[in-house]
Amino acid sequence: QFPAAFERGYGDDQVDWQEKEHLKKYLTEEEWDARFAPSKWEKEKELLKGLLTDDEYKAARKSTLNAHYTHPDVVKAHWKMAERLGFKGGKFLETSVGAGYYMGMMPGELAGRTRVNAVELDPVTAAICKQLYPKANVENVGFEKFQNPDGFYDLVASNVPFGDYKIFEKRYAKYG
Repeated sequence: QFPAAFERGYGDDQVDWQEKEHLKKYLTEEEWDARFAPSKWEKEKELLKGLLTDDEYKAARKSTLNAHYTHPDVVKAHWKMAERLGFKGGKFLETSVGAGYYMGMMPGELAGRTRVNAVELDPVTAAICKQLYPKANVENVGFEKFQNPDGFYDLVASNVPFGDYKIFEKRYAKYG
């Protein structure tokens, strides 16, 4: 059963807390590649095809190489480390946000003092993150196309994809 947000469309409408609980499970309960495997997941694959537009489905399939999430224990450890290193709030960027674990697990004392920007390539996942964290600026774009000046953020955190391919960034091409 999918939340009512998908029946309404996931544009400007904000979801309620029960719908948020459903949305939080989007990338954590199943492996994305298993959802698209040609074996036991045919029923679920057909359900997704019915819920997503053709472009959204293609984007979701394309994202399976990098659709993973950071375990909550790792996220908590990252926040503890950031605080120990002196982060007390400011401009925060998550470069591969998924459904927003870093935002959701941000310590409360930092949340009120932190402005969040996030980047997510997959359009459905970005829309879910926007629903879960409406105060954050979540952009649906590849990080290589995200533009901000060097040194703009006080803290950057991510579980970036670690596939066997390179993303070209002209400013740093001389480093390989």
